[in-house]
Amino acid sequence: MKAFHCALFLLALLFLFALESSAQKIQREGQDYALFFAVSDYEDGTLPKLPNSITDAIKIAGVLEKNYDFKTEILENPTLDEIDDKLHEYQDNFLNNTFDRKGQLFIFFSGHGVKDYDNGYFLPVDANPERLLRTALAYDTWRPLISEIAAQHILVAVDACYSVTFDPSWQSKANPRFKRIGEMSEDDRIVANHKAYKNRVFFTADARENTVPGRSNFARKLYEGLLFYRNEDVPFVTSSELYGTFVKKAQPSPRAGHFEGDQAESSFLFFPKNENTIDPNQFSAREKDMAAYEAIRNAPSLSKCDQYLQDFPY
Repeated sequence: MKAFHCALFLLALLFLFALESSAQKIQREGQDYALFFAVSDYEDGTLPKLPNSITDAIKIAGVLEKNYDFKTEILENPTLDEIDDKLHEYQDNFLNNTFDRKGQLFIFFSGHGVKDYDNGYFLPVDANPERLLRTALAYDTWRPLISEIAAQHILVAVDACYSVTFDPSWQSKANPRFKRIGEMSEDDRIVANHKAYKNRVFFTADARENTVPGRSNFARKLYEGLLFYRNEDVPFVTSSELYGTFVKKAQPSPRAGHFEGDQAESSFLFFPKNENTIDPNQFSAREKDMAAYEAIRNAPSLSKCDQYLQDFPY
């Protein structure tokens, strides 16, 4: 009986393949990477502790790795030199093809931020608020460097006070608005442009507010969005869809846009794995059979049917 059911699955698959649906046409290219800088315990006693910044980074990295096939790296409480070294390391890795240039790079900053003389700064663990030029990460200086990393697509998310100043034109935008909402239509065109053009976009936690709470609503909305789309029956999710549906609803009011090097035709895309995995140690023999069979029903494929018949021949 099981062989008969699998044969029906195979016939259905052959029919679907013959239709050549747009979802089947989409071919994922490149490896995606995510780099997190999360600061919680500052050396300067005047800067309050941020108890959730590292926890938020770990949670977001976890869902990106498990459900979207990102390779992730987290630097906890990094110094300015460590951030400098790591960004240059990633720059070198993409330049010498240690990292896949066709892939995407997601960079997440979580910690304190300040604004001084209309310049914005992210504060590493060893920052001195009285010597920002020497000890803090100036967005105007580091944003172009990040843009020059040879990854095809880069998304920067900044969860910090005054993160709005990451936007190169923040002062002239009275009503922040993300400009690529709606690009989820015409999947093939979006993926074709994704392959052909570079992309440089950002999310920031606040617009003109000067306080980001210790328990970040921005990080929570980003995490909720990634969790939601991981199980959706879609070939990909654009960063604009993620922002417009979830991140935009955070408080204080977030902002999104593009920075140096962006080509408007392109998009940063998240590709859900859409796979059902089975832990063989969790089930009895009968439960293993049922779980494997259900996994094929939810995501049928020729290889899975063949493997199922080999694993459970009776």
